[in-house]
Amino acid sequence: NNGAIKEIERIIQDIKSRIGKKQHEKSIVDKEIKVLTNQQNSIQSQIDEVDQGIRSLGYRPSPKLISVTKTRTRIVKDNGFTNLWGLFGDRYKKVTEKYTDIEEDTTERDNYDNERQKFDRERNELNNKLQNIRNQIQTLPDLDLAKELGKLQREYERKMEELKYQQKEMERARLERI
Repeated sequence: NNGAIKEIERIIQDIKSRIGKKQHEKSIVDKEIKVLTNQQNSIQSQIDEVDQGIRSLGYRPSPKLISVTKTRTRIVKDNGFTNLWGLFGDRYKKVTEKYTDIEEDTTERDNYDNERQKFDRERNELNNKLQNIRNQIQTLPDLDLAKELGKLQREYERKMEELKYQQKEMERARLERI
């Protein structure tokens, strides 16, 4: 009986040692998870800021029609008074004239498109970082460590009950001898 108690005590010490190691491993993983979760929250707040920036842009503006004064040069026949019917060969001259034309002004729309592209690129980069952090969190052995730790603690409790039972049996046997 004494040998059985000693063996159980040795097993209990071994289990305590393994529980301590697993708790240390779990605390390290928990710290990593906390750091990654903080990074994840920070990136998510940055994404929210980018989304707010996109909302602040409003709707995409339509091009505006504006009136523009332009000049054009044409070549016209200029025979003048001395050569009314072009008997001596036609003469030509350049005439510059101004006219008004209507054009589309797309500068506001172009500025909107450029700003939107900047926001979209930034949001894509942040989403990629966020996905990388989520992948890192999923690869951490947190759940496995928790399961192993739970199993060791249950085994420890069973061995403690067995030790108490053996001690009671030994005490009962000692009392019977008296």
